[in-house]
Amino acid sequence: MLIYFYLAWITSPQNEHFRRETAKKWLAIRSLTVRLLVRSLCDLIAANTRVLHMAATITRLTPKPERLRQDQADLLRQALLPFEEQMPADAFRAVIGLIDRQTASRKRWTFVMLSPEQNAIVVDYLAEHSKRPLTALRVWALCFKHLRTDTGEILLTRDEIADKVNQRPQEISQIMSELVAFRAITRTRQKVGGMKGPGMVHYFMNPNVATHLSGSERDAAQEEAPPLLVLMNGGKP
Repeated sequence: MLIYFYLAWITSPQNEHFRRETAKKWLAIRSLTVRLLVRSLCDLIAANTRVLHMAATITRLTPKPERLRQDQADLLRQALLPFEEQMPADAFRAVIGLIDRQTASRKRWTFVMLSPEQNAIVVDYLAEHSKRPLTALRVWALCFKHLRTDTGEILLTRDEIADKVNQRPQEISQIMSELVAFRAITRTRQKVGGMKGPGMVHYFMNPNVATHLSGSERDAAQEEAPPLLVLMNGGKP
């Protein structure tokens, strides 16, 4: 009954002004509610965006041509490996070294896993016992810049090392012999067709000191490699 009288009263012509004012107030309330909801939603989105921004990392985008060059360099390297024994040693070393250097240049960094303790032992040995300590330390540092990524070979000949440090080849031979005696590097000789003598010298980094290898390959190489010699009394290895 009360509802009937209320509806009759609210719809009567005398209450037209009341109805209009009520409608305006309702629209104002609804508009304010919508604005508050939109404001809250915008604040929530902004907060989430700030969190995502803080967690994001900056990465260097690699253009498609550069990615293709990197892939081609890897394919070229893998294609050359089976022909290592058939190719002239100098030519093979030069091509592999060029590919490795170009790849490192495009990536801007080349990484070598280095044992600080083992490296410090070699540095201390050269500084205290080499006949040419300053030159020996320069040669040792140079070796890290020219490591073949898959074998640890130092991709420089004796004459190339001598030219880079501005020393005579005979002095470089002496320094490399000191490093070989200390087992920091190993030395092998490879016969070259048409040449007499024991063959061309190849130097390899001891993987216990530094290596490009990782995982099980690194573990196997380090297990096979000889440890550095320990200096006895009097400074003799």
